[in-house]
Amino acid sequence: MNKNTFSLNSTLAKDSPADPEDTLNVKRKLHKSGFMDMPSYGLDDMPDQPMFDGIKKFQAAKKLKVDGVMKPGGETEKSMQSHPGKPGPDLPVVMPGPGEGQDENCTEIIHRLQRSYELKKELDFKTLGLKSKAEANISQAKSVRELAGLASEADVGLKAAAGLIGSELLKKLSMVMGEFANRATKLGLMLAIADAILTETGVINNDIDSYRRQLSDVESDIVELTNKAMQLGCKL
Repeated sequence: MNKNTFSLNSTLAKDSPADPEDTLNVKRKLHKSGFMDMPSYGLDDMPDQPMFDGIKKFQAAKKLKVDGVMKPGGETEKSMQSHPGKPGPDLPVVMPGPGEGQDENCTEIIHRLQRSYELKKELDFKTLGLKSKAEANISQAKSVRELAGLASEADVGLKAAAGLIGSELLKKLSMVMGEFANRATKLGLMLAIADAILTETGVINNDIDSYRRQLSDVESDIVELTNKAMQLGCKL
């Protein structure tokens, strides 16, 4: 990428997979513009909290929507394209220096392993939270449907009884039936809400599947990096 241009390949957000090139370019731009300090582990191509905090600081400074999200062709990207930044060359990828007894390959592998474990922990937390919400939604919708079913059965029973009793009790029974009819109407509205909850649950389950796919990729990376570390004799 030319130092005077800036464009994204895909959306950068905490809840979506990030393009490594986008991540590194945004970090360079934010750091060069003074919106992100250099993390202790340096600048790399993996999304992290300092980058998203830096995006929010940039958005706040430019009076844009502060959500930490950047989209191709979006206002944040356009504003960053026109932001001059500080004079000087683009910053290279910065990795921590090798530790005692470790060569540069081991240092990079261990660094990426640490970042992968952090990402796995974050994805596990998000998946667990969404799973709990989906289970609560299903339980709530089930309870509402059961209440509606009981109200419907009671209404049917009252109507059947009305055909068997004398006219003297019919007026009193009609009042009771009216109360049940009102209740049934309210529960009918609740059923509509229950359907909406179940629809939301479907969206949540799709998000869970997305996080699980990301987790699978991260776990595969962890296995691959661990095997490489063992082959090189790295100290984990």
